[in-house]
Formats: sequence, C-alpha cells, structure tokens
Amino acid sequence: MDESKKQYILNRKAFAMYREHVEAIRMMPEEVRLRLYDTIADYCLLGAEPSDMLLKVAFTCFRPALDKDIEAYVSTCQKNKENRSKRQSFTTGTNGTNGKKNNKKAGESRCFYIC
Repeated sequence: MDESKKQYILNRKAFAMYREHVEAIRMMPEEVRLRLYDTIADYCLLGAEPSDMLLKVAFTCFRPALDKDIEAYVSTCQKNKENRSKRQSFTTGTNGTNGKKNNKKAGESRCFYIC
C-alpha cells in the first residue's frame, strides 16, 4: 500500500462490507472465515497486507472493491484538507481580502450602467 495513503487509512474509523463479500465468505470453512474477516479489517483500517498464502489467495477477490473504497476515502480526505486550508486562509486574510467576504457573484459588477 502507498505510504501517502496510509496516513489517511490509519485515521479511518469504519469501512464498508459488501453483501457479495459476506455471501462469499460465508461459504468458507469457519476457521478461514474469521481470519479473512480480520485480514479485510486490518487492510482497510491499518493498511496491513495479508501474510498467509491462503488468505492472500482469498483476499485477491475482495481487494479491487476495497481499494476502490480506499481511493474514494483518501480523495475525500484530500479535498476536505484543501477546503479547510482555503477556509483558514480566508479567515486569516492571507488571500488578500483581509478576511472580508466578497459577496459579488461571478460576472457581477458594482458599476451601474445607464442606458
């Protein structure tokens, strides 16, 4: 797993478990099932790769969906971080407005035209 993603994953509090994943895992023997649930949770919440060969084989079926969810989560975190930075620069006046809000809409001017 990419180290830049790992910082976001370690702060993650939850992950999605899809119905088709649960249905597939329920078909496995009980001792494998619990270990696979733990492997999925460790991957989604800690970024840990499976070490056991049997779990690696079983995990490959679930990995694409889990990676897609992780990418979406990381993307959302990065966008939120950017938005937070924008808000902070706005309130501190570092964007040249001295903290004053510009109420003009796009294309709107304060000039009046007399026809």
